[in-house]
Amino acid sequence: MSEPTDSSNWTGPSSIAAPRLRGALVHRYGEHQVSTDFARIAAAQADAERQAKEMPPELRGVLGRAWLLLLSPLMLVVANQVVHATGRDLIVQDNKAYLLAWGFGVAAVALSQMVSKSLALIWARKAILVGAFLATVGVAGGYIYVAAKSRQNAAFSTPERTYELYQSSGSAPLRRTEILHQRADGTLLGGGRREPVPYATTCALVQRLQGQYGFSWVRVLERSGPRGRTGLHWPIRREECFSDIPLSSLPR
Repeated sequence: MSEPTDSSNWTGPSSIAAPRLRGALVHRYGEHQVSTDFARIAAAQADAERQAKEMPPELRGVLGRAWLLLLSPLMLVVANQVVHATGRDLIVQDNKAYLLAWGFGVAAVALSQMVSKSLALIWARKAILVGAFLATVGVAGGYIYVAAKSRQNAAFSTPERTYELYQSSGSAPLRRTEILHQRADGTLLGGGRREPVPYATTCALVQRLQGQYGFSWVRVLERSGPRGRTGLHWPIRREECFSDIPLSSLPR
């Protein structure tokens, strides 16, 4: 049996530790990795504070106003939601394309000023940013006012029967359901056309409200409901919906 080797006589490699991996963090004995992480975070924060201090005060004012303008399109979103939520009629044409165009426009102006380092015409740039923000407030309020005025003076079409169809789009949690009203020939009361469906679960008596400035709504005057003890909606055939049979007595 061999005698144990004295460590003082060891002539092998000076280190028996595992080879150092490329890119791995190496610390001294007793030094925790968290200390290095804190140092990096502190260095990054100090660098950010240094850059902020180096920014001229004039640009700080421009940057603050640019951020305010960049967030202003949220008011347009709220205005659109208010128009959709006001009243019991279903809005089918809401002119939201104008809101989108304005929102993208002011966002582009805000971003252009946020990346600019020029010190020229600071007062004019601040005035433009503030003016664009106030104009966005006016557009949001004006949109709600014009939509309400348009609905108040809308022209009513002759009541007619339609199938009430439901179309879902998007994925959870942003999934939204759109209600479509289809005539017997396949045309939609809100505009457009689809292949006529052979049956649907809801038949409705509706009329279109055509307002000014391109706004329009659909008003449901009467709708077939669930019948029987089960309270379920059963398919309604075309010859039943588009007939003189009262909606309340449509067969199931």
